[in-house]
Amino acid sequence: MKALIRPFTRSIPSAVPRTVIRGQFQQIRHESTGWISTEQVAAQFNEHHVGKSYTRTQYLDANQIALLSCTLNRSDPSTLDPQQGTPVPPGWHLVYFTPRIMTSDLAPDGSDATFNPGKPFTRRMWAGGEMIFERDNELAIGDTVTETTVLESCDIKHGAKGGEMLVVGVKKTFENERGLAVTDKRNWVFLKAAKAAAAEGGKGKGEQKVVDDEARREAGKKVASDSKLQSASSNDTTPLSTRSVTQDPATLFRYSALTFNGHKIHYNTPWTQTQELHPDIVVHGPLNLTLLLDFWRDTHAKRIENLSLRALRSAEYDVKEEEDKAEPRIQRVKYRAMTPVYAGERYELKMRDVEGEGNTSELWVEKENGAVGMKASDSFNLPPATDAMIRGGGDQNGLASNNSRSMIMAPHADEAEFLPVTDESTQSLRGGGEGNRLAGKVAVVTGAGSGFGEAIAKKYAFEGAAVVCVDMNEKAAARVAGEIGGEKCISFKADVSNFKDWEALIKKCKEELGGIDILVNNAGTSHKNKPTLEVTEDEFDRVFAVNVKSIFHSVHAVMPLLIEQNRGGSIINTSSIGAHRPRPGLSWYNASKSAVTNVTKSLAAEYGPKGIRVNAILPLMAATGLIETFMGMENTEENRAKFVGNVPMGRLCTPEDVAKAALFLASDDSSFITGQQLEVDGGRGI
Repeated sequence: MKALIRPFTRSIPSAVPRTVIRGQFQQIRHESTGWISTEQVAAQFNEHHVGKSYTRTQYLDANQIALLSCTLNRSDPSTLDPQQGTPVPPGWHLVYFTPRIMTSDLAPDGSDATFNPGKPFTRRMWAGGEMIFERDNELAIGDTVTETTVLESCDIKHGAKGGEMLVVGVKKTFENERGLAVTDKRNWVFLKAAKAAAAEGGKGKGEQKVVDDEARREAGKKVASDSKLQSASSNDTTPLSTRSVTQDPATLFRYSALTFNGHKIHYNTPWTQTQELHPDIVVHGPLNLTLLLDFWRDTHAKRIENLSLRALRSAEYDVKEEEDKAEPRIQRVKYRAMTPVYAGERYELKMRDVEGEGNTSELWVEKENGAVGMKASDSFNLPPATDAMIRGGGDQNGLASNNSRSMIMAPHADEAEFLPVTDESTQSLRGGGEGNRLAGKVAVVTGAGSGFGEAIAKKYAFEGAAVVCVDMNEKAAARVAGEIGGEKCISFKADVSNFKDWEALIKKCKEELGGIDILVNNAGTSHKNKPTLEVTEDEFDRVFAVNVKSIFHSVHAVMPLLIEQNRGGSIINTSSIGAHRPRPGLSWYNASKSAVTNVTKSLAAEYGPKGIRVNAILPLMAATGLIETFMGMENTEENRAKFVGNVPMGRLCTPEDVAKAALFLASDDSSFITGQQLEVDGGRGI
């Protein structure tokens, strides 16, 4: 293994009078005329580097992935040390195989100069490339991996604005004990120092930036020439998923440290402004690429993951053996850097499917002024059963429709069939960011083993959240978590009226998921509908312990964590329309729910200044496990009809009705709503 790339010492052609070796890069100049021509610099680089391979081996430790999770404010894979065998997400391999060079050997701009050409091309920019991830072999924590680097070319490019550049093509392969795992092709573009180039060409800062952006685009074409990268347009009507992003200097500094990247453009504001002529420090290109790939995993992948599991179950598969294959994986991503994004600048990650291109998504970074910072196109694979169904091939039961390639899950959580949909309905169901409204969030749902809680947990998971399914019934919670699937969904047995169980729950959330963003106090109970004088003290105590005391405990357990995290949060309490429109025979249940609505308002007023929202959902009675308790009689169609006569919309509530309301209150769609009681009652409360 070659620990370091040694400076080359091959003989210099006689046309070059003198060679100066500094550290690991070579500078070539004439004694009388100064730096040699661009053609000679390129020729020297090609002679000494192109076609040669450099290898080194590294153990993929858990610490780097945990630190990157912290840097990106993600609980996935883990902010603690992930377990051995945890797959390294696409793009995250960039925090390994970082440069091993002395500070004194860095280039003037602080970049790794191991493969830099000579002066005057001292500015290195990351321009674009392609990553290929092998389908049956992922990099994983605990792997010993060999990186092989081959410099494939050094070409001279001239932009239309007069910028002269060298474009260096690099190919890296990463092999673990199981064989080839990742192929990483990238382009570096080398320009003259920005200040010197601007002065030489009589350009101002804005004009020089145009040249720089053109250089990135020109270099990006070398590998990322796929037509899908050329087609991103705001005029395209394909439904979009979006995520707003702003990077602060601390995040950029931490990412530089993780990748051992000394380039001053990412952390030294005065130098960046005076030497590179940028208004502020620049967000790393690889960081934005990683964010785009994470965005894909959080959104598109979650939708397909649910579809995949359903496909496996509908086909004649042994789900226990095949379930691990249900997660879709990115096979290939092509990308191009277009224009820089700066610290403190708000921008958006955007994604849409590419019509007619099979399993392909288009992603890009878009600034507030509409400029595109980066374009990318990824292709992914699906398990065989799912792929066949999406392509209209059908399964053994004929569930797929040949008149549409688009398949989605049934909208109701308790339905277990696929719905073939038309292109028009696909657009309405998949548009507006559905599938990512809770991406990156951690949600705790109590009473998740059935009814409202089950529907809420499944809805949240479908929208990208990591979900903790909490219930007294351990098997019921485990069933729901298992049906959701994925590493980011866990079950937890708890008595919500017991504070020790809350303490254990919070500890588990912090250790395994990195915290909590959303809490749904949904667990509840009631005494049977009967004359008030027949309700016993034990029944009264139980109703208030589960319905009210549980919220008391949740506030003491969860609120300190939300305050400590300093990222806001949403607490949603399940109350009842009975708190406003009580029915006879449920006096103490109605009273407990009145307490819930009142404390919701009080908590909202107290903790609103800390960015913590507290709201309540007031549902009508639903056909859940408590319906006979609420009615005080057998659950028959005739008896249910007695309870819907004064409901304007003429039916009972459904778990899906409540889940949709809970999604709204948990998402950013309700970011300015707190202390409210959302009545989901078909008009019963009018």
